[in-house]
Amino acid sequence: MPMKAKLFSYNYEDTPIHRLSGLTKLVCFLLLTFAVMFSYDIRVILIVMLFSGWVLRLSRIRYSQIRLMVIYVVVFLLTNAIVTFLFAPELGVEIYGTRHELGHLVGPYYLTAEQLFYQTTKLLKYASVVPLGIIFLLTTNPSEFAASASCTKPNRTSSSQKSRIFPG
Repeated sequence: MPMKAKLFSYNYEDTPIHRLSGLTKLVCFLLLTFAVMFSYDIRVILIVMLFSGWVLRLSRIRYSQIRLMVIYVVVFLLTNAIVTFLFAPELGVEIYGTRHELGHLVGPYYLTAEQLFYQTTKLLKYASVVPLGIIFLLTTNPSEFAASASCTKPNRTSSSQKSRIFPG
């Protein structure tokens, strides 16, 4: 099988992660992602990052399978950090409400401890969530995911009852 056909595709391994249902993995992915994205607490983010690294290792995903994806993510993160600083160099100051200048760069751009902390936090958020997405993509059988997701549909009688209560 050519290497291109294997990129970003499901490969079965006998691991506890592969044996979970696709719906379970999706719910865990969404809950952990929301926990990380709504938190600015570095401790929470680091715990999720360590957990996602452990689960990535447990799922036996090889680096060769995700190398291209990792390169794209790194390029995105660097671009995001640069663009964020260029268009909102004071966002960290606005969020945290304090200002500790570390140095003047050029023109209106000052390096502040708050901006560095904000951008580091954002970097850690991505670094903790991206492995979870990779795990979900590479350990979920599409057919099994479709079957487990179809179990969440409401049954016909509850749908008809809803249409009687809320016509139109």
